[in-house]
Amino acid sequence: MRTRRRSSIVYKRNRRIALKKQFKRIGIYSSCLIFFSMMIGAVYYCRTIDFFPITNVQLFVDQPYMDTIRLKQLVSSELRGNFFTLSLTPIVQKLLTNDQIKTVSVKRVWPNALSIYIDGYEPLAFFNQDSVITTDGYVFKTPKNLKMPLEVYLQGPTDRAQDMVQYLKLFNKILTPLKVTIKDFKLDDSALATLTLSNNIKLVLGDHDFGQRLNQFVKLYSKIIGKCLASVESVDLRYSNGLAVKWNDEEKCIRR
Repeated sequence: MRTRRRSSIVYKRNRRIALKKQFKRIGIYSSCLIFFSMMIGAVYYCRTIDFFPITNVQLFVDQPYMDTIRLKQLVSSELRGNFFTLSLTPIVQKLLTNDQIKTVSVKRVWPNALSIYIDGYEPLAFFNQDSVITTDGYVFKTPKNLKMPLEVYLQGPTDRAQDMVQYLKLFNKILTPLKVTIKDFKLDDSALATLTLSNNIKLVLGDHDFGQRLNQFVKLYSKIIGKCLASVESVDLRYSNGLAVKWNDEEKCIRR
């Protein structure tokens, strides 16, 4: 009898402990359900009313020539919704319609702002009459009402733009010993290349062997031109073993 009574007491005690644990679990699950329901309701509430509107747009651009006022206008035209509902993809796509922009990154900043990072193309020179060419050979229209501090002018076929950029880098490297740079580079449809240097000497390179001919010019520069720089109008490098100089005042140079 005692054994049965003890077993009954232990059973009842374990039963009470089990029920307490079960009620505790139910309480925890209920609390979690209520919490998540409230969170879902809060998110839904924020999505359906004008709550946390975007009121601050921060633009970070890496090229000073960009019109930030115009860029902010483009962003403002796509501000539909609040902090939670605003879609960032249309903003990126809208900005990328600007041919001066290379990449765009947009981030939300709690509670009411956007940070937009814009990577623009790095301009190298003016190209033809109305465009700008970048360091990687990309061409875009010259921005209106914006001053771009470029001192180099390139003129040539658009499909040769990348080639001209590579040539320009090569030419400036070759000319380093003379401490001059190129301010004008023209390449016509027949691939005839002409240069105007920063000391105003015009060079005719011809249609091939540009690097070799320019090296020849550097080699003969001190011997032929030397102190007669002011009297030189142009130099024709289309010769296998030399060059031809056109003088403004040959006699003046000879008298020296």
